[in-house]
Amino acid sequence: MDSAKEPVRDAVVAVIARDARWLWIRRGPAAAFAGHWAPPSGRVEPGETHAAAVAREVREELGLEVRARARVWSCPTHDGRFRLHWWSAQVVGGTLRPAPDEVSEVRWLDPPGMRALRPVFGDDLRYFERVALARLRTPRLELLRLCPDHQAAFAALHADPAVARWLGGRWTGGRSRRALRAALEHWRAHGFGCWMLRERASGRWIGRAGLRRSRLGGREETELYYALLPDAQGRGLAREAAGALVDVVLRDLGLASVAAVTLPRNHASRRVLRAAGLVPGGTVRHAGLPHVLYRLRAAPSARSPA
Repeated sequence: MDSAKEPVRDAVVAVIARDARWLWIRRGPAAAFAGHWAPPSGRVEPGETHAAAVAREVREELGLEVRARARVWSCPTHDGRFRLHWWSAQVVGGTLRPAPDEVSEVRWLDPPGMRALRPVFGDDLRYFERVALARLRTPRLELLRLCPDHQAAFAALHADPAVARWLGGRWTGGRSRRALRAALEHWRAHGFGCWMLRERASGRWIGRAGLRRSRLGGREETELYYALLPDAQGRGLAREAAGALVDVVLRDLGLASVAAVTLPRNHASRRVLRAAGLVPGGTVRHAGLPHVLYRLRAAPSARSPA
């Protein structure tokens, strides 16, 4: 007679970012699947909450103190023995001192660096390639990671004359397709990029917002940008989207700052940026025209000490 099947147990994975690079470890000689690369993880002990398990595992493996922020995904392990609960986590203290039996190497990696790792579990890469930051929600909006299926909505937005007046003119179909391809490649290279904005009440596409690597005023910056259709403007929706992406910068990506530029006469955009916490920092030349530069810097306590 067959024995009863062993019950599936819970385990946690800690998603920890610093400067838009994520913490990966090579499992040490005493760990299961020694030599494999993975984000920090471990089983949930009886009576332990997921958040407590995240904090304990990272402390035991790496010497860091983290605060679990939110569960962002779940999936089974490749052998079906555990259910992995992925949690975003923020480093709040400690010193990076890997336990040698559990961790043989530590790296902070961007997506291309992750793809170069061997050996690695497929679902670990899948999280960063397809799941991470794919869907954000505000009270009135869904922000959906840009994908090829958004081409029609993306093109319609940039062909609208009221939108185009702030973007240097209406985009042709060819320009729109090239911009979408470039935005998709930005996601693949950096792990963040452009999101399409969908109004939750109506299900209608109303614009886009995003974060990109840019050179502004002679400095490399992470730039916040957005554009909304005319009938979605003046309702505070751009403010919601911008606020959500500022949270992504500070909490999910662990970046030191975010910047934005706008034309001096675009008073609506300037109000959005101020409401999102950005402050003016002078004038820069951008796209051949003078723009006002806005910036928000992370508080020192929000930065990883690792």
